Amino acid sequence: MDDKTKPVKPRGTGPTRDRFGWSDAALRMEQIGALEQKIIELKRDLVLSTSSSAFGPLSDDLTFLMMRVKRKFVAVPVHHVEEVVQMPAVAPLYDKGSAVLGLLDYHGNTVAVIDFAVLLGMNNAPVTPDKALVIFSLRPYLFAVMIDEPTDVVTVSQRAIRVADEVLPGAISSIGVLRMTGGGSVLLYDVGSIAHSVGLERIMKSLESG
Repeated sequence: MDDKTKPVKPRGTGPTRDRFGWSDAALRMEQIGALEQKIIELKRDLVLSTSSSAFGPLSDDLTFLMMRVKRKFVAVPVHHVEEVVQMPAVAPLYDKGSAVLGLLDYHGNTVAVIDFAVLLGMNNAPVTPDKALVIFSLRPYLFAVMIDEPTDVVTVSQRAIRVADEVLPGAISSIGVLRMTGGGSVLLYDVGSIAHSVGLERIMKSLESG
């Protein structure tokens, strides 16, 4: 070795070890694992609290409304579902590309209409009379979600639910996966998350103040 060439000391050895070492990485991974487990537990609580029957936690069964949005099949707890109606005329409210299509008068109540397709990461669905609206009640507001069609109402055991442990594309994340008896699975979504993702409270308060 040339006398002028000095050996390179590997980083992370000796007294000048890197601040972030293997022990730090292991600790971070442990913390991430604990947070992920907590998220799963919170999602499970959310599934049970919003899907149980109105008669309380006496039953192990959970009930969901199954829906088709373009080519995707999804499900929401029926607890907050008021009604499913054919697509009426909607007063436009926001620019193209927004998840909020406009406003609807529903039995004297002003209701924001949300395009579920946009929340699922797809393009705006065309507003046509053959679409359907699911009217949800989330105190103190009502809101509507446009879908292609309702397909079924199913009651399943808690054991048929797997809590979602991954983030999927779209403005909202699923809270679980419903395993169907005939095979296949359907993504579950929380009604509160749908409303929160479009800022429903802000929209309704701005309408009330205006």
